[in-house]
Amino acid sequence: MQVSMLVTPAAHLSALDELFAWADKVDIACAWATTGEGKAAHWKCIDVSKVRSAVIGVEFAQTEPWVLRTLLEHNCLRVGKANGTFHPKVYVATKGEIVRAIVGSANFTRPAFSSNVELSVLLEGRKTDLQMKELAKFIKRHWQDGMVVDESWIDDYEISYNNRPKPPLIPGTKIQVTSVEDLQMSWPDYYRALRLQENRIEGIGVFHGNSSYTRELDDIQKVFETYAKFAKMPEAQRRLLMGLPGDSTGLIGSMGAARHAKKLVKSEPAKIGVYLDQIPLNGPVKIDLVNKVMSGMTSLHGVKLGVATRLLTVKRPDLFVSVNNGSNPQLATLLRRRQVRTVPHYLDLLQAVWQLEWHMAPPPRDAHQRKTWGRRAALLDSIFYEVVK
Repeated sequence: MQVSMLVTPAAHLSALDELFAWADKVDIACAWATTGEGKAAHWKCIDVSKVRSAVIGVEFAQTEPWVLRTLLEHNCLRVGKANGTFHPKVYVATKGEIVRAIVGSANFTRPAFSSNVELSVLLEGRKTDLQMKELAKFIKRHWQDGMVVDESWIDDYEISYNNRPKPPLIPGTKIQVTSVEDLQMSWPDYYRALRLQENRIEGIGVFHGNSSYTRELDDIQKVFETYAKFAKMPEAQRRLLMGLPGDSTGLIGSMGAARHAKKLVKSEPAKIGVYLDQIPLNGPVKIDLVNKVMSGMTSLHGVKLGVATRLLTVKRPDLFVSVNNGSNPQLATLLRRRQVRTVPHYLDLLQAVWQLEWHMAPPPRDAHQRKTWGRRAALLDSIFYEVVK
């Protein structure tokens, strides 16, 4: 029997892809399954017509109803049952007399195949091997014991899924966000969530330290209070607004690689200013104006979505969210698409954020919370940001 170790999300995803490409039939038994309604990369690896049986757990209502419905349509679904928690993570593929299997910690979920720390083994052997016989018995037993469900059962389950309790927030750990609903919380809960992101990534603070979101936004706020026009700012201040290395912490998006945009900032700032200056420092901003400003800025050579959203975010951190390489993979979950790539995508993102309870909340009385409330949209970056390797 051959044994290989899978120690990264990329290795898990590649193994799953190769498993389905090779196999005639695949059997799955796992505790939970989520796919972003079929948009996640691990779901795109699979050929559902090859799935002979899928025994999926629904404990704590963590499995996505869409997955259950899709598997039901292909007549390969049963819901896992156990005296305790149905908790396996097994993917067994067969082709003739050969068996390949992934066995380990990876549930059939987006995080397991994209960002989690997981450890599994990839096995290859023959149906007659003792270990492969044990796997086959395990799958068969839980398929036979599994609960047969119908569309009506899934409809009832979906109510539980939509009302499932949010996981507790633990200091210094990443908040798991799989949809915009996971961000639907009160202002006090959101403020606490931001506090718990302090130093989640080594050397990066939310409220404290020289390399912090607060320091970045404090410095930039002084620039906007001093200069009404982008083109009137000294070059050093324009570089700070752009998030360029040496002038900025790089948080809320570093534009160091935006070569053509840097030339505009240095030599022709009025081309950017004619759009950025239209965003007021206070008061409401209509989505039509955002569309006009974003479309105008991104029409400039070298000014891509990341540059434009960085500039809007540092000018109005209460309203705008920066889209950068470190945040885009997680921001995509809010819109159930792979990435935020276009101005219409960005407008959809803003409108989703603006409708959240914490964003619509009135200014709090506490001075520190009030200052944070004035930066509440921009600080989403502290929740979504991951270091790009």
